[in-house]
Amino acid sequence: MKQQLFISAVGVYQPKVLSQLASSVHDYGATIVDCRMGLLGNETSITMLVSGSWDAIAKLEGMYSKLEKKLEMKVFMKRTEKRLPEKQRVPYSIEIVSIAKSDLINKVIEFLQKNEINVCEFYTNTYQNPYTDVTLLSINIIVSIPSGTSISLMRAEFLEFCDRLNLDAVMEPMKVF
Repeated sequence: MKQQLFISAVGVYQPKVLSQLASSVHDYGATIVDCRMGLLGNETSITMLVSGSWDAIAKLEGMYSKLEKKLEMKVFMKRTEKRLPEKQRVPYSIEIVSIAKSDLINKVIEFLQKNEINVCEFYTNTYQNPYTDVTLLSINIIVSIPSGTSISLMRAEFLEFCDRLNLDAVMEPMKVF
């Protein structure tokens, strides 16, 4: 029976670190099921879900400290199980662009939580607008909404919320989840 292991590695960015981690997973007989890497400042964060036989996963867990030294990163590992899909929920994609404000992300998260909208993925990015030299904030979210919710009312309430905060936003159904 296949086992699953969640791996998270954080440290100073090095161009070969993803390759080294992927190679280590393969060398111990496991397979990468899902992987995400991001750069935040000079740091990089890699999260992976790996799958393999119980002994392949045990070998990876046993090489934890060697992996930290090899990658020169802090590594966290935790066994996990296959995630079951949320029943009775509908997946949606939300995109928001706005002038960067310090409390904006918190307000968006509070709105979602208040309306029982589960966050599945959440990405943000700030950047300088090349035409106006204003710092903009881009937020991309994948959510799941209770299937009994009136989508038209939810969308209207969400867009009203965005209008009050002067946010440009789109909320649309996910075609692939």
